[in-house]
Amino acid sequence: MRAVLLGDLLALVRVLKSVPAGDRLTLCRRIIRTAELADRYCRRLGHVHPDWGNGTLSGALPPGPVAPVGPVDDPETAACFTMVLEQLALRPRLLHM
Repeated sequence: MRAVLLGDLLALVRVLKSVPAGDRLTLCRRIIRTAELADRYCRRLGHVHPDWGNGTLSGALPPGPVAPVGPVDDPETAACFTMVLEQLALRPRLLHM
């Protein structure tokens, strides 16, 4: 997966907040995995994957409406940020901030 930037984190948090809490972990893991696969695809074939994007988290996000981020001290926003960071921490080489 390409370097994870703050904009990627915010975009993923917005997507996660737009789905029920019970679906968030599965979706978060799926998006991270999709970004990893898209990056491999791009590096191997030299062009962007038509559905999965360019290997960034933002490129791997599903289309559709998203929730506003909201203040970081909002419990739901904080939980989504925490989830994303915990999942990325399982792949420490991916955090390039």
